[in-house]
Amino acid sequence: MQLLLDTRGLVVRQRNRCFLVGTEGDERLISPERVTSIAVTQPCMISSAAIRLAVEHGIPIHFFDALGQPQAS
Repeated sequence: MQLLLDTRGLVVRQRNRCFLVGTEGDERLISPERVTSIAVTQPCMISSAAIRLAVEHGIPIHFFDALGQPQAS
């Protein structure tokens, strides 16, 4: 599955070797085994631990502009 970060202000961290995604009131743990890629379309924060977890599992992180055009990978 592609993890789509399309909500302004989302925070992605690592907890218990999983991605912890959400806002202060709503958080969800997602196993890196289920994630094939991460797409970022809105401003958010991704911790270095979450980036390292993605790298360890070979999960690419792609950044897109407001029109959906790739900006960086």
